[in-house]
Amino acid sequence: GSTCNDATRGVQSCTETRTFTGEGAGQIAAGEAVDAAGNHATISFTVNADRTEPILTVTPPGEIVATPQLTLQGAASDAPSGLTSVTCNSVPATMTGSSFTCTTPLNEGPNSVLVLALDRAGNQARTLLSGLRDTQAPLVTMEPPLSGAITTAATSTITGHGRDTGRLQPLRRG
Repeated sequence: GSTCNDATRGVQSCTETRTFTGEGAGQIAAGEAVDAAGNHATISFTVNADRTEPILTVTPPGEIVATPQLTLQGAASDAPSGLTSVTCNSVPATMTGSSFTCTTPLNEGPNSVLVLALDRAGNQARTLLSGLRDTQAPLVTMEPPLSGAITTAATSTITGHGRDTGRLQPLRRG
């Protein structure tokens, strides 16, 4: 609130407290005090109000990856106050304009990656990606004829089966 005082003659008038309800940069707050002798004192300052979270878009990678790390790309921006950071699992992203790239390590099996954009006012936008790192080769089985078998038949039927035991949950946005 506004505080006005004059130790000698007392304050005659003091500007009321101003409440900023709008959003945007460069809003001016000004105050004035007048004492009983007619002396004036003024003050002003600029307020930048930002209550809106940043805009964050992430280009999701493939559903399942085999690499030990994941590189994500996307865009982040914040018009009211500007961005302070973009991170992927707390690893800082590299920003070029509004585009970002970040690389985060992955463990074998299920993984989650939290992409977080933070603006100067403390507002945040987040995207949670979850998926799977699968470095295990699929299992392949074959049914007869056995390897090295000799046949007199004009045609032979060979049946094969493949199975990937590592497939759990595809990478998705949350």
